Amino acid sequence: MSNLSSETATRSNRWSLALRIALSGGLLGYLLSRVDWPPLAAAMRDMNWWGWTLAAVLNLVSQIASGMRWAGLARPLGFAGTYRRYLRLYFEGMFFSLCLPSAIGGDVFKAIRLGTTARGRVLAGCTVLADRLSGLAAVLVIGCSALIARNAGLSPVNGWLTGIGLFVLALALTSAGLALLGPIVRSFPSHSGARHFAERLLPYHHKPAVFWRAIGWSMIVQGLNVVCVALIGWALGLEAPFEAYLVSVPIVALMTAVPISLAGVGVREGGMVWILSSWYGVSNGLAVAIGLLWFSVAVVAGLIGGLVYLLSPPLVYDSPPAAGAAGKPADRSLESGPSQFASVETG
Repeated sequence: MSNLSSETATRSNRWSLALRIALSGGLLGYLLSRVDWPPLAAAMRDMNWWGWTLAAVLNLVSQIASGMRWAGLARPLGFAGTYRRYLRLYFEGMFFSLCLPSAIGGDVFKAIRLGTTARGRVLAGCTVLADRLSGLAAVLVIGCSALIARNAGLSPVNGWLTGIGLFVLALALTSAGLALLGPIVRSFPSHSGARHFAERLLPYHHKPAVFWRAIGWSMIVQGLNVVCVALIGWALGLEAPFEAYLVSVPIVALMTAVPISLAGVGVREGGMVWILSSWYGVSNGLAVAIGLLWFSVAVVAGLIGGLVYLLSPPLVYDSPPAAGAAGKPADRSLESGPSQFASVETG
């Protein structure tokens, strides 16, 4: 019976991958068929590759900041390790996000590498989810601020004030959500496995500043992403206001997060055409080029993650103690929680 279920799941995954590849290829093919090639070829020929290089460097900086953010969310739950270790796992996750059908695959990889047992990996998955939610908050703050400023015709100062107001609102909503975590934990029966697991999330309830800092890191990360895409546009000679990137980058980032394509290919380019061409008069060809070049800087970061995965020494995990204090049985609660892991690495 289990073999039949496994075969069914395998076929389902293959069909899902095939559909995503077909969707990405179909969308990209359709967009390219509508491109005016001579102007695009001229823009690529005259492209300032120093601008693209700087964009790639900024993207790497944003990924490093993302790794620091994740460490800040994982450590309060008891996961050990240096910042260097979290950066390593984060870059490896980016590599697997490129190789697997969606970014979710990279998230699963990070959770598996951070935890050592089934429950520990679920808890590690909670840290990855928290990391994603903090990023979503920043995307919404930047995107909504830019959209409000554009549609209401706000001055730059008022646009910034709108962004600050939305940022404060995001912190307030986060605090309200974390305040509910305590009552949710108490709603589970005492000594139940669900309550034991949920209690491990209580550091977020007791110290909401952990999430506030994560959202602050996310604002930096998403701001760098906007600047990265703006640099690509500048490298192509595109004369568009910075507002165009403040609006397009968060919206397209949300679109590519939906796991319906392969690494967001096709969706990313279509989103840039939709916003830049429809709202800011950018040609379809340049909008597609910006989307593809944006993806290319992500590929660079992913390939670096692949090198990190292949060349780094293996992680070595400390096993739970064989026996508790005073000859008592081993404390198996360690097996359901985070691991205190070590590595043959230094630092």
